[in-house]
Amino acid sequence: MDSAFRLIQLYHLYDRFSNRNQNFMEWMDFAVVGAEKRCFAIFAFFYQ
Repeated sequence: MDSAFRLIQLYHLYDRFSNRNQNFMEWMDFAVVGAEKRCFAIFAFFYQ
């Protein structure tokens, strides 16, 4: 659970510096529903 909470914090931090991303809430929903490391890996890959 702690790791999932950290991922959510990273998502919020990224969103703060990425106003151009309009699909961010959809990514958040996807990450929260399946709080797995591979979700964050996919996110980091597309938004690197």
